[in-house]
Order: sequence, then C-alpha cells, then structure tokens
Amino acid sequence: MKESINSKRTLVAYLDVLGYKNLVKNSSPEQFYDLMEKIFLETRTYLSAVYPDKVETPLEIERQCTAEVINAIKFHLISDTFILYLECDEVISINKKFYEKIDHDYTAVVLFFHIVATFVLIFIQKTGVLLRGGISLGDFYKRPLVDSARLDGDFIFSSALVAAAELEKEAHNPRILIDNDLYQLWKEKKEKFKLKQKNVENAIARDSGGKYFLDFYYLLQSFFQEVWLSEIAQHIRISLKEKKPIKIYKKWIWFRNFHNTRIAFFHKERRDKDLNYLFLRKNLIEDVQRYLRCYFWAEKRTYCQIFQNQK
Repeated sequence: MKESINSKRTLVAYLDVLGYKNLVKNSSPEQFYDLMEKIFLETRTYLSAVYPDKVETPLEIERQCTAEVINAIKFHLISDTFILYLECDEVISINKKFYEKIDHDYTAVVLFFHIVATFVLIFIQKTGVLLRGGISLGDFYKRPLVDSARLDGDFIFSSALVAAAELEKEAHNPRILIDNDLYQLWKEKKEKFKLKQKNVENAIARDSGGKYFLDFYYLLQSFFQEVWLSEIAQHIRISLKEKKPIKIYKKWIWFRNFHNTRIAFFHKERRDKDLNYLFLRKNLIEDVQRYLRCYFWAEKRTYCQIFQNQK
C-alpha cells in the first residue's frame, strides 16, 4: 500500500464468526441484532466498571484516561465479520489531556488487547459460538462516500485490515493471531517498563509452530468472572455432544483443550475457590466415538445431497 498523508496508524482486529450459518438459520435478523446489541452493551458496561467514565480524586486520572481510550475504539459488523479498530492519533490526543509524558503505543496496544479479549469472552458466553481472527497495526484510511455519488456508507482502504484478515485465515483454530511486528512492539514495551502485571505479562501466548495469539482468558487473572467461565464450559460440553461437520468438531476440541489449560492455571492461582467443575474431562474413547459420529453424519448428509441432485 502506498503512503497517504490521510491514512492513520491504527490497531485493527478482524474477527470471523465460526458457525454463522447456524446463527442465520436459527435466528431472525432482529433477534441477532438484539443479541449483538446486548453483547456490545455488556462489553461496555463491564469495561466501564473496570475503568469508570468519571473520577472523583486525582489518583483516578489514569482510570479516566483509560476509559476515554476505550470509548474511542470503533466497531463494525458486516455479516459474519467483526472489525474493531483504534486510531493511534486518538490515543495521543486523549493521553495529552491527562499526562505531559506517556508512552502512547503502550497505552494503545494494552487497552486494545483488553477490549478485544473482553468482547471475545462475552461473545462466546452469550452465543455459544466461537471466534477466530487476527490483530495488526498499520495504515487505515476511512472517509464517508461523497454525497454527489448518492451513496450512503464509508470508504475503507487499509493495509492493517488486510494483514489482520490474512492472519484470520492462518489461525485455523478459534484464536486471535497477533501480527509479528505488533508482537515485537508489545514485547519491547513490556521489557522497557519491566511490566510484570498479570494482565500484561500473559496477554500473548505462543503455539508450538511459533505463532503468537491473544490469550483472551488472560484478563480473568485480574478481573475474574466465574459466571463467564461456567457458561463457556457448558457451551463446550453441549457443542461436543452435537452432530456437526468434522472441521467444526475439531475446533471445539482445540478450544476445550485451551480452556482446560487456563482453568488448571486459575485453579493453582485461586486457592480460595474450587474450580474443578470448570475443568472438562478428556475421554479418548468418547472423543473418538463423537468424531466418528460426526464423520458418518457428514458422509450421510453428502450422500443424501448427491442422491437428491441425481433425481
């Protein structure tokens, strides 16, 4: 992408809904709209509780600044795709209202990770549907279409959006991949400030193939939400019992294993709570049986479709 003086350096998250066809099949547009509205509202309500809009003492200046940065993040929902983005210039403008000197990149990246993680957890909790995506930092150009064209909408042209969409394709499993350059920036800032807070230190995980992804369970280390985890665990149990295409079943197996590793970690950290009920026991025989059931169900559907087409 060629440089433009009007492009903004922007953090972009591209999130794909895994199972959108079933949502469309089982919901009316109004029902799905109402559900999305509730999810966005709960996300904002939760974040407002963590970072209130108003402050009463000078000691809460940081929280006020954080609240304004969170409110600057924008959402777009197009069919099965969520686009969240935060312009770095807006972060700088907000920070300058509260501080003479502050690292703007650190503020933007940490808070963007936080709101994406919050949204993903609440979305899964409310819908029982998984998300997959990517997060990137780069150029983002947006402007309304001119009135003379008699078009109502926005024109978006962005290398950051393209990069985030490409990461979504690479993710395969229900996770949010992080662009390598963005990871290096996050790592540099973390080491520079010697940050050891749990909600920063564990924000990004690395898989066996060397890919970095947002560990959206990380924010629960500081702001534990047992109800969210309980409902997510129940969605996993139900989804693994349902008949579904093999590729979808595999994604739920991956997510169950990911969930279990995080529950095991929380169980060690939070000695005051018994979280064993959130741990989803693995049973190899049952997994194989369910896998074969999904396989033969998919084969039967394919055969029936072929038979119908030959009639």
